[in-house]
Formats: sequence, C-alpha cells, structure tokens
Amino acid sequence: MADKPLILFFNDYFDEPLAAADFAIAGPCRFTEDRRLFRKAAAVVFHIPTLSRSFWLRKPRGQLWVAWSIESEANYPRLTDPAFMRKYDLAMTYRQSSDIWCPYIPRAATFEQALAAPIPPKTGTAPAVMF
Repeated sequence: MADKPLILFFNDYFDEPLAAADFAIAGPCRFTEDRRLFRKAAAVVFHIPTLSRSFWLRKPRGQLWVAWSIESEANYPRLTDPAFMRKYDLAMTYRQSSDIWCPYIPRAATFEQALAAPIPPKTGTAPAVMF
C-alpha cells in the first residue's frame, strides 16, 4: 500500500472533515487528512474557500498542489487572482474545463437513497427537485 501515491486534503471542507469515500475518484491512491504526512504526499489538495489567508508553506520538490473549490469565483475572488493561483499546479472545480472536474453533486449513497425513495406528489410548498 505504501507504493500508492498519497493525496493529502490539507484543510476541512466548511468545518467538516473529509473522507476518501466522499469522492468518486478512481485510481490507485491513498487519501489522508493527516497534515503530519505533508512532506510525503504526492499531491496536496487545498480547499480554497476555507483556506486561511495567512496560509504559508514551502512546497516540496515534485509535489503537486491542487486548488479546490466547487463554489463560484464571484464568492471567492482568489480563484481568479493570477498571483494567488500561481501557487497551484492544478485546479479542481465544478467547471468542466478544470484540470480536475469536481461536480457539485451529493455523495453516491445519498443520491442512490434519493432515487430509491418514493416520489412525493408535487405541491406548491415543495417547488424544488433534485436532478
């Protein structure tokens, strides 16, 4: 297992811890949130909306840094700042043109559960749907 590349999720997702099961990522990788493994990680994923403004690290040679956000650049303008984004090798966003596409959809288990549930009748008090 040690020969599989390690991917570190550096910071929380809106105060929620992450888990590899949250991602539909295929491939022979290991995932961690343990910052003590920072120097051993092949790639480090930084959740830009919750990344501290005082963030400062030295990037180990050969390590990939990924800027991750599924939120709009209108809400997080750092995503459009060339000086800020220059720190990162890859962008992982909801845009299909990103280096890594990360669509804003529920976890697979949540989605399957919703599909298995009976469809309630449409009412004026429930004007939204999940699709």
